[in-house]
Parts: sequence; structure tokens; C-alpha cells
Amino acid sequence: MSTGMISNTNLFSLSSLVAAGRNTSDLSSSINKLSSGLRINTFMDDPSRMSISEKMRGFILGLQTSSQNAQDGISYLQTAEGATNEITSMLQRMRELAVEGANGIYSANDRLEIQKEIDQLKAEIDRISESTEFNTKKLINGESSGAWNSGTDKISAVINGTVEDGNYDISFDVKPGQNQVQSTQIFTLREGELGAYVNNQGSTNIAKVSNPDGIADTATAAYTVTVKNPTDGGLTGAAMSSSMTFVNSYQQEGSNMAFGAVTAVTTNESGYFLVEFTENNSDAKDGASYRVKFISAETGDEGQWVDFETDNGTLSGTYNSNGLNLEFEIPMVAGSDTVSSGDKFMFTVTDSKGVNNNQDLLSNGGGSIQISQGGVKGPEIIYTQPNSLTQADNQNGITEYNDVTVYMVSLDSKTGSYQLGEITVGFQENTGATTNGQTLSGTATIDVRKGGQAATSTTKLSELANFVDENGVELFASTQELSIYGNNTKTTIYLEGDDTLQDVVDKITEAVTKDLNMGSGLTEVDKKLISFNQTEGVGFGVVPGTMILQSALTGKDGELSFIGSQKLMDALGLEVVQQSSQNIQTITAKDNLTGVLVGERVTSNSRVTDVISGVDLIVDTRTGVDAYYNEGTGKIDFTPSTRLENQNLNLHIVDARTEIQLGTEKGEKLDVSLPSLNTAALGIGNTNINTQEDAQRAITEVDNALSKVVSARSKIGAHVNRLNSTINTLAIAEENTTSSESRIRDTDIAKETTAMTTAQVAYQANIAILAQANQIPAIALSLLQA
Repeated sequence: MSTGMISNTNLFSLSSLVAAGRNTSDLSSSINKLSSGLRINTFMDDPSRMSISEKMRGFILGLQTSSQNAQDGISYLQTAEGATNEITSMLQRMRELAVEGANGIYSANDRLEIQKEIDQLKAEIDRISESTEFNTKKLINGESSGAWNSGTDKISAVINGTVEDGNYDISFDVKPGQNQVQSTQIFTLREGELGAYVNNQGSTNIAKVSNPDGIADTATAAYTVTVKNPTDGGLTGAAMSSSMTFVNSYQQEGSNMAFGAVTAVTTNESGYFLVEFTENNSDAKDGASYRVKFISAETGDEGQWVDFETDNGTLSGTYNSNGLNLEFEIPMVAGSDTVSSGDKFMFTVTDSKGVNNNQDLLSNGGGSIQISQGGVKGPEIIYTQPNSLTQADNQNGITEYNDVTVYMVSLDSKTGSYQLGEITVGFQENTGATTNGQTLSGTATIDVRKGGQAATSTTKLSELANFVDENGVELFASTQELSIYGNNTKTTIYLEGDDTLQDVVDKITEAVTKDLNMGSGLTEVDKKLISFNQTEGVGFGVVPGTMILQSALTGKDGELSFIGSQKLMDALGLEVVQQSSQNIQTITAKDNLTGVLVGERVTSNSRVTDVISGVDLIVDTRTGVDAYYNEGTGKIDFTPSTRLENQNLNLHIVDARTEIQLGTEKGEKLDVSLPSLNTAALGIGNTNINTQEDAQRAITEVDNALSKVVSARSKIGAHVNRLNSTINTLAIAEENTTSSESRIRDTDIAKETTAMTTAQVAYQANIAILAQANQIPAIALSLLQA
């Protein structure tokens, strides 16, 4: 192209300017690449490779995060490993203690001290299992694997692996086993102690007697307690006049005194009236000296001796002592007029209490008591106040008693000495036609035992010969502690010298049924689990003076283990009189929604495996079983349940496994399911060394627990090794991917420096030429100057 010499448009400058712009752009690009270190800074630089680079960068970031996830996973697992390591150490210590306890040289006191350490170890295992966590996530209590709910205490689950979400219907077909039954040795009364019990309640509501003191035993004749109420007991107005009746006498050789029926007596209290002649007299009808004393059958208060003289063949006068006012007139029988100093005669006195109409006592819980022995009747004591004998049932579910103490006096016809005694009669609460209690009339029979004979339920522990050693040292000079193990639980009761054998029964019953949750839930059964045999009964109640101990659970789960001081255990003398046997149960699990069979197993274990994947079912041995007390055999019978709620249970399981993301894509993960490692899951909740046999069994139980923990630790170790390998693999992938991305994205400094130098030279040449091009129009103007 040729151009003329023009001045208006500088075509040469424009061409140079275009070239300069290109060189400037090249120079700018090189400067950007060198300053950023990147060959591709924007998508304009290299759209396709920029896209590949960004994808690689995202992948690299994913690899780095995955490596961090794996490292966090290792920390997570190492936290669990540390906890399981401590549990292993504690189990090893428990095994050491169990082996030590299996040695026969140790006393119950020694085992008690060893057991204290075992109990603490078990408590710490449970604490570690529950409290070990990472980032607030529980690790070894089962929550890191799954969660479950059954809505009942008859079945529970132990998560021991990976589980799947599901609702299951669990059904049972059970052939019941039997429970373990233990018996104490025979508890006997100490010399000088008495024990009493109701041998026959009759139609009365007398359910117990206690605190016999100063009365004769019933080797020859039992005591009878006659109770009258105003409705059907014959306690009418005509029967309510005050009276005095001759009972017994002591007369020395040569004496021949006798008395006729007492026709007149006025008194304000029931009790015993003693007459003692104070001189020898062969004509005692007139002027014979005697003295009298009254002893209350209601309070036991003894009045003072008061002197009198016979008058016209009659003992008469007014006796005043301790607030008592008693007018008496006792006729002598004709021809019986010789007495000796010291001769004694005893009468019973009944006070009518001013009651002249049976309506005064109708259904108010009052009535009368009369205690007799061997045909000798005591005074009739009338109670007029509301609820004075029988309280109304307060409907609190607890059998309660109203204790009434009656005092008795016996006169020895051979020695002339008299003895004041007492016994407390317990009236069982009973609601009558009114809001007050109603006393039931009839005759009850009471037996009284003496030292060396079998104790009764109201005998205090301090009154038992079993708890006093050969040196006279009493065990219950201080409180005794008795620990009871059962149902993976421990409870402790405390026994005092003032506790009766019935108190002990009540304490153990509460411990077994409530603290250990080993009752049946049926009152009529639970009240028979722990019992004291007062008389020769049937079944396990055949030996009087023994206590029977059992739970309402069959098999090993229902066994009770006791531990206390050596002296206490020796005194109890526990022995197994019925061995336990396991239920044979068929357990079936079906999907609740589809009805599809999930698993089924026949087993005698209460811990059932391989029915639902990843779950051990712990079945209460009462499930599918009904317990009944058999009055005919005196034993608890177990039969297959006919109740639907005892046959079919629901179990809901939720998958809560921990997923550790190991890669950059969906599904590249490690599922971690850590089992529950508390004492129940490990099967050592009941572990104890109370006896040598228990210690032998404890060794096996701890070995099994160690096996479970070792298995869990092996699983944890395998996971950690896998994560370490994953970290190494991720590092290699990150290295190579980064290298590839660098080749795409990073600047080649040498090459780019050359390009920049080229661009700089070209740019400088453009500037120089542009300066020359700008001079050309000036040359054209010089022609005009010419």
C-alpha cells in the first residue's frame, strides 16, 4: 500500500500503536504470570485447562479434609482404646481378686473386704462406659452404635455391633425352670427368753403376738385368747357386770381354807386380786389377819399390800391403792377355817367399764379380751374406746396391727410365789360397718416357747442363741451389715438387735422385691418369697425356726447371694435347699410391619444372641412365665404365661453407627460400631466372691468379660490401622494430584521470563518507531514552511 505525504491522518503512528498494544498485552500477561506464579489466572487464559485445574483443586481439598477426618477418627478410636485399656486393667484385677477369693483359707470377713474392691471396680467400669466420650459423643455405652426402646422392663438390648433400623415383634414360648431356694439354720431362743406365736387365729383378727415376758411356756397347755365384740360375740349388757372369780391357791400343810362364789364386787379396773393370810389361825372365820393386793391386767401396775381381818366368815372391805377403788365381799366355805401364815389365794377381777348396753361398743373397734391357760381363766378386759382393739384399714396396701398388751399373774401352788408377766396381742386392721375398725369375735390359740426351742417371728435377734458365741459375746451389740446381690444389682440392709425375725423378713423382702427388682409383681407371691417358719408346715416350711429366702426369678438370674461378717454368716447358716434351673425358651423376632421372620432361637440363656443382627437380647426370666404360690406344697410354681402382655413384646432399634468419611466421594466411609462395655453388657453385674463357689464362678464370668473387651479392642485396633493406611493413601493421592494440577496451573518461570523479555524488547522498539512515525507529518509541514 502506498500513501501520499499527508498531515491530517498519521497512518504510520496508528500501525505502530496497534503493535504496541499487542506487545503491552503480552508484557502484562507475562508480568501477571510471573508475579502470581500461575500460568492460568483467569478462564480467559486457558478455559479448558482452568476447568480441569479447578476440579483438581476441589479434589485436593477433599483429600486434605479426608485425611483430617481420618486423623480425627484415629483420635476418636484412641479415646475409646484408652477407656477399654483401663477396663481391661480393672477386669484383670477383678480376676486376680476372684482367684484370691477362691482360696478356702479366707473368712467371710476377708471376702467382704475383697468384695468391696470388686464392687468399686464394677462401679468404675460402669462410670467409664457411661462417661467416655469424644466431642460429646458417647463411645462405649452402645450409643455410638445404636439405640433401642422396648417400652417394658421385661426385655432389654445390648448393642454389640452394627444394627439396622427396625421395629420388631418379639414372641416367647417358654418352658419354665425353677428358682433357687435357700434356708437358714434353725433359730433358737436363748436361755431365759420366751417366744410366742399365734398357733390358731380362729375367727378373730389376732394375727400376731409378741414380747412374752414372765409367763409360762406352753409345754403342757396353750394359751387361749377369747375375743368378744358387741355384735356377735355375746358381749351384752347382762355380761358386763363387774365380777370376781377364784383362780388358784397356795396352802401349806394343815390349811383347809376354801371360798364360795363371790357375790358382790365393785371395781374400776380388771386384774388380779391376791389374798395372803398373815397368821396361823385354826378358826379363821372371825378375826384372822390377812392382806390383799391388786395387780392390773391392763397396765401391769401393782398396788400396795393392805391389811384386813376376817369378819363373820367373810373377807370384805374396800381396797384403795394407786387410784384403784375396789369393794369386795368373799364368803368362806363352812368348815374351812384353818389357815397358815403365808397361805395365798388369787382371784381374777373383771371391770364392766360401766357398759350396760352392747350398742355402746357396736362396730367401734372395741371389745373384750380374756386370756386363759390350762382351764384357768384370766380376767376379761373390756375396751370401750373407738379403735382401741382394732383399727380401720387405711387402704395403704400394708398390713398393719394394733398392739394391745395384756398383763397376767400366775400363782405357784407349790411355793406360794407369784409372777407378773405380759404378752402383746396384735389385732390386724379391719374395716367394719362404720369408719372405725371392727373387732372379730372368737377364740385364738397362742403357743409360748422357752430357751432352747425354736424362735418365733416376733423374737428379737438379741434374744436368739445363734447370735451369741461360746464366750457370751453378742453379735448384735452393734449394727450388722448384710449385702445382697442379685439381678445385676447390689443392695445392703442393716440389722439391729431389736429387730424381730419378722422385721428381718420384711427388710429382705423389700430389698429383693424393690431394690433388686426380683419380685413377681403379685402381692400374694411376693409376700411368700421371704418367710419365717414358726410351725411345722409343708414344703420348705417343714422345719420350725428356719427362714426361707428366694426370688421370683428362675435360673441363675434369680439366685441371691448374701455377704456379711463371718459371725453373721455362720449364724445364718445359709444352705441351698432347691437348685435353680433355666427356662427353656423359644424366642422369635419378626418385622413388625411386614411380619417377615428376622430370627429365631431356642436357648436356656437369659442373654440371647443371633436373633437380631448386632443385638444381644437380655430377657427377664419372668417374661412368658407366671408365678403362683402353691398353698398345698408351700412352694412357688412357675407356669407358661397365659397373658398376652407377657408373651409378645415390641422392640424398636435405631441405627446410630459412627461413619468416618475417608474419601472425597459419597459412600467412601468407614462404619464404626463400638459395643456397650458396662457391667451388664459384660455379664459381671452379679459377680461376687461371697462364697468359694461364687468366687469360682466369678473367674469364668470375668474371663468372658475380658474376651468381650479384648474383641472390642481388636476391632478398634483394626480400625486405627485401616485409618493410618487411609491417611498414607490420601497423602500419595494428594501429592500426585497436586503435581498434576501444578503442571497445568503454575508458571514456568524461565519460559515466561523469556517471553517477558521478548515482549519488553518489542515494546521498546514499538515506542521508538512510534516516535519516528509521529515525526513524519512534521516533515510534510516543512514543505509548507518552504
